[in-house]
Amino acid sequence: APKVSIVLVLWNQAPLTLACLRSLAAEHAVPIEVVIVDNASTDRTEELLARVSGARVLRNADNKGFLLAVNQGVAAARGEHVLLLNNDAIIREGGLAAAVELLEGDATVGAVGARVILPDGQLQEAGS
Repeated sequence: APKVSIVLVLWNQAPLTLACLRSLAAEHAVPIEVVIVDNASTDRTEELLARVSGARVLRNADNKGFLLAVNQGVAAARGEHVLLLNNDAIIREGGLAAAVELLEGDATVGAVGARVILPDGQLQEAGS
């Protein structure tokens, strides 16, 4: 059973999605499942998703918008925890395990926000 369900909502941006999925494929510290909701992408996303194995892909006939697609992905999730992840994000080694450790180690914590580092190395968000 997955410890964390990672929900990715897509609308185009296949190159970003590929980089994100590669970072998830390298994640071995925590059992995960990946639930992808494609909001009727019109770029090469469909071609990319046809080559993805191990993820559950939900395809919408039209763009449902982020909120409805997130709800759709969360409804399909089976993990103990849910990570809402944008497709332009790269998971760094150890990050997911640290988040799970914090969530499970302190009953007063109900949500964790990650540190966000921009491509140029600048800190955008310190985490929460």
